[in-house]
Parts: sequence; structure tokens; C-alpha cells
Amino acid sequence: MHTLTQLHIDIARNATDDFNLFHDPMRWQRISCNPFRGTIALGFQLGLYVEAQINQSASAIEQRQYSVYEFTFVNPAKVGDELNLVVKLMPLSDMLDKNR
Repeated sequence: MHTLTQLHIDIARNATDDFNLFHDPMRWQRISCNPFRGTIALGFQLGLYVEAQINQSASAIEQRQYSVYEFTFVNPAKVGDELNLVVKLMPLSDMLDKNR
């Protein structure tokens, strides 16, 4: 389990020059009718979180040549949210059937 902090968001947005108001702790209030009522994580941060968790769990996961991700979001990830990753391996035959 990982708790998202504003520092995580700030590091990502400063490293990528992404100064979207949705990620800025001092300016998110300037967005009229902002439904999030606070800053939210950058989308790519969640993808990097998945990659990092997979790499940390590499001994438990059979190494594959590529990865397929399926994300299900109920709401955006905000400061204080706990992130949890559940890895489910799908047999290649099931993936091929799903894409037909």
C-alpha cells in the first residue's frame, strides 16, 4: 500500500514541466467548479506506480516480454489516497480471445 502525497505530485510535475492547475497546491482553487476539491495526481504517475510495483514484485511474477494494463478508476487519485496494486496474470490464450 502506498499513500499519495503532494510531494509525489510536485516532483512529477516539476520533472515534466507540467504546470496544469489541477496538480498545483497553491492554484487548484482558481479552476472554477473544480470537482476534485484539491490537487490530483498526474495520469502518468499512476502508470509509473504500476511499473515500480511490478518491478518490486518481479520474483513473484513470471517475467513476460510485454505488459498489458487495465485500469479501473472510480475517481482521480488525490493527496492522501492509498494506492494498492493487484496483479492478476492472464493466460495468453485468454488475452488473444479477448482481442478477437
